[in-house]
Amino acid sequence: MKGKEEKILFSNQLKKSTLSNECKNFKKIFVLMDTHTKKHCWPLIEKYFPKEYTLTYTIKAGEKHKNLQSVNGILSWLLKNNAEKNHLLLNLGGGVVSDIGAFAASIFKRGIKYANIPTSLLAMVDASIGGKNGIDFNHAKNIVGTFSTPEFIFICPLFLNSLNNRNFNNGLAEMLKHKILNGKVSDFSAKKLSSKNALFAEIKSAVHFKSATVNKDFEDKGIRNILNFGHTIGHAIESCILQKNKNILHGEAIAAGMICELYISTIIFNYPQIELAKTEKIIFSIFHKINLPHYSSLKKYLLNDKKNKDGKIKFSLLKSINEPVFDVLVDEKLIKKSIAYYQRLN
Repeated sequence: MKGKEEKILFSNQLKKSTLSNECKNFKKIFVLMDTHTKKHCWPLIEKYFPKEYTLTYTIKAGEKHKNLQSVNGILSWLLKNNAEKNHLLLNLGGGVVSDIGAFAASIFKRGIKYANIPTSLLAMVDASIGGKNGIDFNHAKNIVGTFSTPEFIFICPLFLNSLNNRNFNNGLAEMLKHKILNGKVSDFSAKKLSSKNALFAEIKSAVHFKSATVNKDFEDKGIRNILNFGHTIGHAIESCILQKNKNILHGEAIAAGMICELYISTIIFNYPQIELAKTEKIIFSIFHKINLPHYSSLKKYLLNDKKNKDGKIKFSLLKSINEPVFDVLVDEKLIKKSIAYYQRLN
């Protein structure tokens, strides 16, 4: 099934005309945000939304709140305020808000309209794009979810001023992932992104790559699976560490997952080790090395990965430069070896 093509708006400025034009046909606007974006981002655009038809709701910030309890609060708010199909749920926030808001919109009254205004780099280049909406359940990442396309996505880098370095870097892992899949690892430079123009150009590039891939396979039954590169092991790392109430961001876990999965690619497909080395150098220039959980702790999360079939763990890997592949079976011994490989790195 091919989904409705996403309407993606890019702007270096926060313009009343842009947001007003997109929202003018909706009789009521429901704005979902988290405690971070309520403080730092909503004040930048609040004046563009007349109080008489705008309602707001705030969830707690952080991945651990992307759960059924938060969904229950959002649905109760929509129900209490008589949200209808000709109303709009506007998700103002990072990946958690984009995911959970879109999920709630897709199941309320069997689907109401929603739009995303991503405020983190991760959300701009990944979470807000593609219409995959989900929440975590029993510490399994995005295991409950739907497919639905937003009315529009408004991307403005000015929101990134609200991020500290760690949360900004969180999005760089997904940007690097796109470069790896494109065979353009050598083009990636975190230092270049200190230039506003270069950053905006790279955001657009990442968005266009993901959007083009999604348009070929909206429901994730084929080629879209390449975007899961780094995420089989990465999601397991993230879920395992978060369950232990320790702090890790999505991009940090995915960065480690990409190294592990590129290592697996060198063993199965002879992916060039020099490319693996380039990627490692870039990743460790941005992210600290993680002390990975033992395989015995990761295994249950790997077995619950959404891509699995018949109880077998499936990976999206690199066959060669610019040649991603998906639905690759990887045996347990090689997964263990990849984790040991990462742990040995300096």
